Amino acid sequence: MEEAYDIGFDDYIDSGNLCFIEWPELIEELLPEDAIRVEIEETDNGSRIVRF
Repeated sequence: MEEAYDIGFDDYIDSGNLCFIEWPELIEELLPEDAIRVEIEETDNGSRIVRF
């Protein structure tokens, strides 16, 4: 959490631009309620499954 604040997380989220976050579960409580979660899973054959 402290690292998120140190890099200016609030500035990114409040910028009005899209913000993509890898490993959002580490800062779940900082994310806005209207955040959209996208999960990408690789299958055994190398293709991807994208979930919103």
